[in-house]
Amino acid sequence: MLVITAIWLYGVWNGPLEWRMRHNFNQHFAAFEKLEQMQREDIGTYFVGHPENNDPHSGLTEERWAEYLKLLDEANIDFLLYTFTEPKKRRVEFLEAGANDWGYVYMKYPPPKFFNSFKECVPIMPSESCYILLRSNWYLFTEHARLEQIDAK
Repeated sequence: MLVITAIWLYGVWNGPLEWRMRHNFNQHFAAFEKLEQMQREDIGTYFVGHPENNDPHSGLTEERWAEYLKLLDEANIDFLLYTFTEPKKRRVEFLEAGANDWGYVYMKYPPPKFFNSFKECVPIMPSESCYILLRSNWYLFTEHARLEQIDAK
């Protein structure tokens, strides 16, 4: 019985990256959705993060910044980053500290190709990007395919 409990706890706290990310996203989708909506309203805001990453010139009020930080905590992420490669291709990344090559992403338009799991990923060149569909417009992403070997945080 102790072994089964230990295996279950490992899966909940330190399971494979993809499983943990999917679980976190599903459990906290409302926070992710609200963050994306807020960033759309604050379209000139390109980065929001915790105090160590704070940009005092972001143009947001202290109250709005605090609302972002509260939602980042609820979603178990450290910052969001708004980028676009073309004016109409809006992309908002939701990242953990130290995880600059994988995370969650909201994209206005779908990527050229996406997969059902990291195990299926064939990188989209030249960036070696790989996208896993979570919900409409929402994906897990990695800039280096085959992250399934990362088992613990």
